[in-house]
Amino acid sequence: MMLLSGERWLGCAISGNKATDPSSGGGGGIVNNVTVNVTNSIISGNESTATVGPEINNGGALNFTGNNLVGQNNTLGIGGGISSGAGNVITPSVPTSQIIGPLANNGGPTQTHALLPDSPALAVGDPSQTGLPATDQRGEPRLRDGLLDLGAYQFQLPVTPTDPPTTTPAMTPVVQPPAAPLVVTPVTSTVPQPPVPPVTPPPTIFVFVPAPVELKFPQELLTILQGQEQTQLPLEQSLCQLLEERDEIVLEIDGVPVESALAAECS
Repeated sequence: MMLLSGERWLGCAISGNKATDPSSGGGGGIVNNVTVNVTNSIISGNESTATVGPEINNGGALNFTGNNLVGQNNTLGIGGGISSGAGNVITPSVPTSQIIGPLANNGGPTQTHALLPDSPALAVGDPSQTGLPATDQRGEPRLRDGLLDLGAYQFQLPVTPTDPPTTTPAMTPVVQPPAAPLVVTPVTSTVPQPPVPPVTPPPTIFVFVPAPVELKFPQELLTILQGQEQTQLPLEQSLCQLLEERDEIVLEIDGVPVESALAAECS
């Protein structure tokens, strides 16, 4: 990549490029012959067929003015001198494959090199740099909890999924059907009952005497009706008493005179 004088690189990532001209003096990532300022950037994983400078071939004034990561495996990979403050250029001890991922669609309008979870480029940028953009190349927030990553990709902590709130299902009331009404069926006894013999009333015997005395007697009692008064006496006593009280009595049973029989019975 050829640079223009006076350029400032802020939060860039240059990786996966290759210089194939052995006479170029290297510079798979950058070939610089002017004055350029580089801040919070990554230049790693570039190649060259030259013997030196696979990352940068510098013939101008290359100023690393803020935290930058250059090279891999403890190799800076720069041909030519650079201007850098102490600790400003970070040369990682791991290969590029442990720093950033390959160019891929990680969201946003263009492809990017995503930072890996254990990358040495995480949270080592300088957030106080003037002109720091608010978002990375994808459009994601540039800072994470006030920390700045190197390169064009700001690593976002994975969101831990939260379990959905537990919802207790509503209890469906169980409606019991009404109990069947108790039906009591009367039981008719089937035990045969002895027949009740018919009651035959005793024969009624009417005894007619001269008025105003009326006599009637069934078998053992004599009923004497005289006006509204009624008297019952045993049959034998009443007949004999009646004969004693009256001088003359005429008794008939079913039209048959019985005076002589009664008189004989009471004498």
